[in-house]
Amino acid sequence: MRKRRTIIKLKFLGRQGYVIVGFLAFAVASAQTSFSGLEVGYHIRSIALAGGGSLLAGMANDQLNPAVAGHSQRKACFSWLRYPAGIQGGSASLKDSAQRFNYTLSLRHLNYGSFDGYNEDAEPTGSYYSGDSWLTFSAAGKSSNRILAYGITTGIFVSQLEKYTAKVLTITPGILFDLKQFDMKIGLSVQNWGLALDSYTAASEELPTRIVAGFSRQLAHLPLELDFDLGYRFTDGMLSLGLSGVFALPFGLELIWGTSSAKINQGSGNQNVRDLFAASGIALSYTVKKYSLDIGGYFYGPGAWSNGIGLGVLF
Repeated sequence: MRKRRTIIKLKFLGRQGYVIVGFLAFAVASAQTSFSGLEVGYHIRSIALAGGGSLLAGMANDQLNPAVAGHSQRKACFSWLRYPAGIQGGSASLKDSAQRFNYTLSLRHLNYGSFDGYNEDAEPTGSYYSGDSWLTFSAAGKSSNRILAYGITTGIFVSQLEKYTAKVLTITPGILFDLKQFDMKIGLSVQNWGLALDSYTAASEELPTRIVAGFSRQLAHLPLELDFDLGYRFTDGMLSLGLSGVFALPFGLELIWGTSSAKINQGSGNQNVRDLFAASGIALSYTVKKYSLDIGGYFYGPGAWSNGIGLGVLF
């Protein structure tokens, strides 16, 4: 990340505001860790859940807790996101099952855009591209009594910034206890564990590995499943809290929402209503026959908003 920051500082001619705002948005969202593309959301449900919802069945559980297999039928999912400063992200995944296992193949991409490069003497060096790509494969299964579920996601993450490229082998294992008699789930996952194959510089960079404990419960008198996540990141000892949920509505509609302790850093500090909604997301999902459509966004704080759309197709 030190190399990335150094290069950004050289963009003070012409596009300073655009570049700094864009990368600061991601710095805030990911607490300025190395390989920040491993921690952002690539599906509209991910950002609507504010990075939480590790035990809520959805489109991005292979990134959070692969033991939550979700839909066992064959399904293709697509998503497109627009982050602040025109940064764009998206994902495409294919879910399938065979015997007792569910599989997910996903491709995620984050496009920071094209920029004008300058050297230390403020001389133009030409334009360059910056982006992250992440290819993953996930497998999940259940014990014979259907109480314990387990899964693992492995992948290759490639980050490109000008002529610098970083590659990471990622591993995310997870387990889940489904206590149906209590309408309750308890899970544990280790996100973004792995090995940096290549770094931006000669200095090794740590992965933003964290352990996440999740607890979810289907409320007895409301069509609402609540999820509470407690995370600990090993690189800086940072704790995170997340509260999210999925509210089932009539006519195939679902309301997806989430908020997290990141609002402490993302708010303005003025204790106004905008701080209340900082680090919060919301989306509306509509399912009809074999198709599902999700639309929503995420609010960082004063003046910063991400939005996107997702599509799912059973076949």
